Formats: sequence, C-alpha cells, structure tokens
Amino acid sequence: MFRRLPSLLLMTILFIGVTQMASAQNRDRERPAPQTFKDRLWYGGGFGLGFVGGNQTSQFNMGISPMVGYKIIPWFSVGPRLGIDYTYYKAPSTLGRVASTNIFSFYTGVFARAKVFRGIFAQGEYGVTFGKLPYLDGFGRLVVDNNNKVVKDQVTQESGLVGLGYNSGGLFATEIVLLYDVLVPEDSYQNPWNFRFGFTYRF
Repeated sequence: MFRRLPSLLLMTILFIGVTQMASAQNRDRERPAPQTFKDRLWYGGGFGLGFVGGNQTSQFNMGISPMVGYKIIPWFSVGPRLGIDYTYYKAPSTLGRVASTNIFSFYTGVFARAKVFRGIFAQGEYGVTFGKLPYLDGFGRLVVDNNNKVVKDQVTQESGLVGLGYNSGGLFATEIVLLYDVLVPEDSYQNPWNFRFGFTYRF
C-alpha cells in the first residue's frame, strides 16, 4: 500500500494542476480582452445636397464629409474630419449679363467629442476651408472680366466650432449636430451657425 503512495500523490498533484489550469482558462475567457487600436475606432460622415434659386440667381450645392474618431476612453473621442464641396453658381454679372461658375472648396479639421447623456454629445472642432471663390460686388453680382469670365480668388478660412449633437445609437446610427463658429466676426455677413446631418458606425 505504501508503495502506491507516490503514484497516488503524483496523480493527486496532476489532478489539482489540471483543475487549476482549467479554472484559470475559464477566468481568462470571462475577462474582456484588451482593446486594440482598431477596436477603439469609429467612423462617420455626412452628405449634403441643396438648391436655391430666384431673381436670375441659382445655386446648386453638394458635398461629402467623412470623419474617423478614436475613443481615448469610452465616452471621449478625437479624430480628423475632411470635407469637399461643389457649388454651381449662376447670377447676373457686372457686365449686365448672366454668368456662371463652378466652385470647389476643401475642408480639413480635427474634432473632440464627449458623450453627455443618452445620445447627446458635445463637440468642439477646429478646421480650415480653402478654395477659389468668386468675387461679388456690393449688389451681389458676379465680378467678371471683359469676356464675362468670373474672377476668383484663393481663399483660406479658419473655423472654430462648438456645439451639441444627438446620435440615435447602435452599431449603425444617424445623428444631427448644431455648431456655432466662434471665429466669425460679429460684423460679418457669414452665418456662424452650422447644421449637419450624418451617419456613424460603431460610435
């Protein structure tokens, strides 16, 4: 009987060791795996389309603006936002004839977004818009040369946006955002309010 003790002891040790290993593996499976860089990313963007017209003036606009966010912590993220807009503009010119022009503008910016409560979030964003924009005189007419060609100038404009938004939640979601541009001068004719509608994935 005593000769069997080493074998019984060895079997007992092996049994305890296997049991402990299985228990440890179960705990590892229950513990959430560390998030990778890719796991912290979410994606979004918007698409705009509009048309206004009247009194010999018409304007057609379309644009797209993708964005990528990185969740530093679950409720706070930062990332880049890009945009490209196309505008077809037709209006009376300084020569008394109707002129038209194609306008492309590009936007690049960075944003920070914090989830506040039940889909509501706060957002701050700094960006720069650049492109060739047409000159308008004091009467809103397109400034043209002798060939009725619209005169344009390279413009670079900064924006500092702050505001709130609402996201519907879920893997794929829709959202609306209302932002105010604090860099627009008080005496400017430019509208400081910026309204966006967009989509997100994994936000």
